[in-house]
Amino acid sequence: MTKATWSTVPTLGNFTLPTIELMCTECDRRGRYNLERARERHGLEMTLNQFMRLTANCPRDADAKRPCRVGCPDLAYMFSGAPFQADK
Repeated sequence: MTKATWSTVPTLGNFTLPTIELMCTECDRRGRYNLERARERHGLEMTLNQFMRLTANCPRDADAKRPCRVGCPDLAYMFSGAPFQADK
């Protein structure tokens, strides 16, 4: 498994946490999904964007005025490294 970089499209294959947290900033729906189960069902090449859209199954997806806002907050850590930690 390679470390994700900005030039890497996030896929289930290069996602590095054991669970995938999805949340919608528009309607506050959220859920956690087991990464290994997602890989078994959808394959390593499925992008996180495809996984989010498929899993969210949001009725707003077709609404151009108020589209679905599903996202994965953990992606920030995949691309920026560990969260800031103050010196001890």
